[in-house]
Amino acid sequence: MKILFSGLEASIFEGWWSATENTIDHVSIVPSSVFFDLLQNNSLPNNATRLVWLYRSPWETINQTDDIQISVALKNWQSLQKIFLELSRTNNTSVIAVNIDSTSSSNLKGIYGAPVSNAILSEARLPNPLNFLPELFDAFAPHYWDILESLESVSWTPRGTSLFRSNVDSLKEDDFFKLLNTLESVKKVRNLEQKLSQSEFKNSELEKKITIYEGFSEKLDSTQIQNSNLENALAYEKARTLKAELNLSELMGVSTSRIQELEHQNKLLSAQLKMTQGELLEHYDTVGKYDAIFEMSSETLHRANLALQAGLHDA
Repeated sequence: MKILFSGLEASIFEGWWSATENTIDHVSIVPSSVFFDLLQNNSLPNNATRLVWLYRSPWETINQTDDIQISVALKNWQSLQKIFLELSRTNNTSVIAVNIDSTSSSNLKGIYGAPVSNAILSEARLPNPLNFLPELFDAFAPHYWDILESLESVSWTPRGTSLFRSNVDSLKEDDFFKLLNTLESVKKVRNLEQKLSQSEFKNSELEKKITIYEGFSEKLDSTQIQNSNLENALAYEKARTLKAELNLSELMGVSTSRIQELEHQNKLLSAQLKMTQGELLEHYDTVGKYDAIFEMSSETLHRANLALQAGLHDA
């Protein structure tokens, strides 16, 4: 056997269906458009297929509304329920309707052969501060009640769980104060949402500034590293320059000392040269004198020799 559900969002259906032990296979939820086509055309896949329309009261529907406006949610609810009621009346296709807020999934599983457990209904939850909404709908939007009662009259529900206006108390002064308190709470929530939005905006701006700061910080760190490298390189070059200057100073000191030593030696040699030159001059003078004496002696000897020869010749 296969059961096709429709009428609710898949997440809501899953929460309701899985609240009790699942002993039925081949269960799925289909879009309302597919469900309505099956009803209208009486085109069930096979005789073992069952159709189940799930619904909630309009006030429970708006309690589940998050992303769309309440008026839109109610109009959607009204439109879907009207289509279902019309098709269920005018077609022979076997279908049942179930209010998930008054019927547990275990009760429904029981009619399809599954064991019935003592399940807690989904309506057993925390007290609802808007529990006067049924009375408000009766007072200000009774046509929603008309549709709901039509659904309740054809739905499958455990005995005594159907919801009709006759079971709802009229509005009391306490309900009025509850409504005022609720409106005040809504106002506070909106203020908190506005503050939260402002805080989120500020946080977003702060995150942007932090991102910019982190970018600057990274650049600063990189610049500091580069400066440190440059300082190290500069210190190294300064050390090399200082060492070169010291070496040059030492070389200059050695050169100056050597120059002074050479100058001193040059002076000594110059003095010795002068002395030698003086001695040579004196020697030249002496030699010249001896040469003159020798020349005079030679000349005297030559004259004497001539005289001797002349004397011998005369003799």
